[in-house]
Amino acid sequence: MKKLRTHFKTCSSSSTFCALLSAFATWREIDFHAKTQGRKGVLNRSLSTCGLIFNLIFLVGYLCPTIALSQDVSSHARTRVASADNYVDMGNPEDERLHNAQGWGAINSGLLPQTNAEDRTSRYQTLRGSSSVELFVPQVGVAYTLLFRTEDGAADDSFDVYVNDQGPVYKYRHGASGQDYPLHQVNIEASLITDSRVKVRFKNRAHDEWGRAAVYFIALKGAAEQIAELVDGMQRTRLAPEVVARLAAELQSVHNAIDGGNAANVCRELSAIIGEIEAMSGGEFPLEEAIGMMSDLMRVKALVGCHSIRAEHSR
Repeated sequence: MKKLRTHFKTCSSSSTFCALLSAFATWREIDFHAKTQGRKGVLNRSLSTCGLIFNLIFLVGYLCPTIALSQDVSSHARTRVASADNYVDMGNPEDERLHNAQGWGAINSGLLPQTNAEDRTSRYQTLRGSSSVELFVPQVGVAYTLLFRTEDGAADDSFDVYVNDQGPVYKYRHGASGQDYPLHQVNIEASLITDSRVKVRFKNRAHDEWGRAAVYFIALKGAAEQIAELVDGMQRTRLAPEVVARLAAELQSVHNAIDGGNAANVCRELSAIIGEIEAMSGGEFPLEEAIGMMSDLMRVKALVGCHSIRAEHSR
């Protein structure tokens, strides 16, 4: 009896097992006193212990769902925070909430053509207003490429872009790309990335009443991530398998140099790969794909500061 009572005192009330054990301890106590006391004493004690059991069952029934609910909520909160990243899917309300989307207009009812991208939903900017999101980056004080896709239709879909309220870092004017769904890629200086949370703000510059320039996605990508995507993309090219394997290995070497912080090697290897692709363009490497990859690699070169490194070496 003493051991059971001790366990009853130390047992957590939120445990169903503990509640059952406590009830068992109470029953054993009734049985013990029934053997050592008269019937009247047993009856009085039974009544009091029955009240105790009732209260115990009530508490367990009340606490267990409450504790389970609080665990679900906290787990959901952790999931939401963990899923916040450097990419926001505009037109997706849940993802927009994760990225603190502020000042945006309505969801665009039209979808991006399937051939352009998997992310087909978008949201309008506020006419001549400011619309912003927050993106999350793994490193502070390094340069990133800001990528986003917009709609550029018949209206004046013009806008400026600010990063952490600095800028504009980019200006786009209606019709400048000659495309209906232009993909914008802008290198952002390391000095503007002062925190892991980065605010990207669009300032609508329409001169008519319809130019709200719907935005499909917004992302901030570092050099290593872009190289990794190029390695993956090599598998979808129309190149010979041996060429794919060679270029993928060379790009992986660039990725390793970026991770190792060896900017000089990054620049040297990128220049060599660009030269190699240029030599194959129009032959082994289809011209359109070659131009696209060289453009991507040159953007990464600028992102890691290859031009400034070359200038320093020439002094």
